Amino acid sequence: MIMLVTALLISGSASVILISEWSDTLRAAALNERSLSDKDDVGVAIGGDHAMVSYDSTAGEITLYLVNTGDYELNTADYEFFVDGDAPTSTTGTVLPSGTEWLPGYLYEVVLTDTGWSYTDGDDVSVFFLGLSETINGNAHSVTASAEVRLNAV
Repeated sequence: MIMLVTALLISGSASVILISEWSDTLRAAALNERSLSDKDDVGVAIGGDHAMVSYDSTAGEITLYLVNTGDYELNTADYEFFVDGDAPTSTTGTVLPSGTEWLPGYLYEVVLTDTGWSYTDGDDVSVFFLGLSETINGNAHSVTASAEVRLNAV
């Protein structure tokens, strides 16, 4: 009888631990699934006419426009740009029309500067953007956009 009671106590304790661990696993899986579903609602695209991208050869400035195509706000502080695989020496941006928050549907005007560029009117360059969303349900999601554009000297 003592062996039976001891066995029941041990198996009961083991089942409590297993149920607790299973609950933690389900909670983590649900959080991960929610995070992945939010990722699908974050997006960005290079806007405007890709064959007429403004380029000031004197100042070494390329002006691009990005469109927030997702459902959530994007971060204007943490992003990277690459032109033909190299990062420009400086990047400045302005949200249009608000000037502050890059909300869905808003444009982000970006001026990429590098005085070492030797591009001329009509050159094709590859641009790549890597950015982040604002925090959504505890997660920040990455967004990317790339395109080949033709520079138009101004």
